[in-house]
Amino acid sequence: MKINSLFLSIKYISLSALILLCQCVTTAKIPVVESAPPNFYETMKGARSIGIYVDDIADSKSDDWKNTIHTGIEHALNDFNYFKIVDIKNRSQRLKEMSFAQQMGSELKSLGNELSIQGLLYLNIPESPKHDCQLSTYSKEETYCAEKDKEGKCTKQATRKIIMYEQTLTYTVFVNAKLINTTSGQTIVAANTDSAVLKNSGESSSVSCPSVSDGYASAVQIASVNIAEIISPKVRPFLIPVFTSAIGVNDESKSKLVESYLKRGNSWLDASSPNFDFAKKDWELALNESNYSSANAFWNLAVFYWQSGEISKAEEYFNKALSKGGADFLDSTLENLKLIFRNKRRDVMNKFYEEKKRLQLENS
Repeated sequence: MKINSLFLSIKYISLSALILLCQCVTTAKIPVVESAPPNFYETMKGARSIGIYVDDIADSKSDDWKNTIHTGIEHALNDFNYFKIVDIKNRSQRLKEMSFAQQMGSELKSLGNELSIQGLLYLNIPESPKHDCQLSTYSKEETYCAEKDKEGKCTKQATRKIIMYEQTLTYTVFVNAKLINTTSGQTIVAANTDSAVLKNSGESSSVSCPSVSDGYASAVQIASVNIAEIISPKVRPFLIPVFTSAIGVNDESKSKLVESYLKRGNSWLDASSPNFDFAKKDWELALNESNYSSANAFWNLAVFYWQSGEISKAEEYFNKALSKGGADFLDSTLENLKLIFRNKRRDVMNKFYEEKKRLQLENS
């Protein structure tokens, strides 16, 4: 199982803190789940490959709307970085027939096997998009210069009330969505009725209404993100520190060599194209040189196995790192870790065990 199947609930790190971390320690970037819809794992059971089908509506602009909605939701799901979208447009006629005959449930499993998809996202546009523009007024106070001296400098200020005219465009794209597990038939249902609101304002009563095309584009984006929020986990990169100090190595004659191997391994992650496989080789050299006593060699290798999706192996190596590092290993301030990164090791371990529980739930 690759690391892009890993899910964790994580907190965003502020930009300034992120810069501090990058200055202090090398990190491995692992995609993890920031959030997931309620009951998602129980329903989808680890399904990652999905196809998207947009049903017809009775309107002359149906094809245009279908294509735009399909593209918008596909982009939103790609931004969430969880599902792999499989192109099933060549089977749209078959899906249309199944939808019309209400045979989605009975034939989806065989179709899923045929198309190599584990889920089908069925989209329906229940009614044509709607838009409306309304003119309103409001007042505001403006400060201006009432008097100036001979040199043109303002000597007296005053305020005046200005009547402002505002055109408000409200545009709504209606979308119903059903994400179906093609194996079990279980579904996640979503719908969008939220509107995009665009405004133009000015001092003239002839202020123009915002562009209808801009309103439609904004409404499609809102609908797409709203649907994605309900049906898809959201994956974001999680930074895990890897270390270079020879914690646990009591032989001083070997500690410098151990640290050099650890440092060289970490340098592969600092490269423009990080290479975990090369890093692993150097971390293994460090572990061998330490006679299997280097806590950080075990830690770094645990991170490697985690990003490779080998959860059992990662847990084994994390436990060895903790046993070799001593009582203060999780809360160590070594490696120049400061401020919120003081307990970074503990945060990593907490998240690792959250992921282990999640995998057990997904595979149950």
